[in-house]
Amino acid sequence: MIFDQDWIKETVITRFDELAGIAEQLEVVARLIDQAAILEKHLNYVLDRTNQLCVKDLLDLSTQHCAMQKEWLYMKGVQDGMKLLYFMKGKEINPNAEEIVGT
Repeated sequence: MIFDQDWIKETVITRFDELAGIAEQLEVVARLIDQAAILEKHLNYVLDRTNQLCVKDLLDLSTQHCAMQKEWLYMKGVQDGMKLLYFMKGKEINPNAEEIVGT
């Protein structure tokens, strides 16, 4: 089995997106989202248009950075979990080819 097959990546990303949606509904996360919205409204009120756009661009980049980092960590966690399962079943993984080789 090869780890980098497209269908595996798509499945993992779909599951990540599902879990991210669920996480946004958690009470503690929802509170943070609400606080951020209040702060954003305040900044839009006190800043001129140029600075508003600058803050918006910064927030967009930060959001993209966090999402990419979380997606990468999730994907690596899935890969590590698969490697652990195969190890426990007496198989080994060729780290160069990222293939699972029966022993």
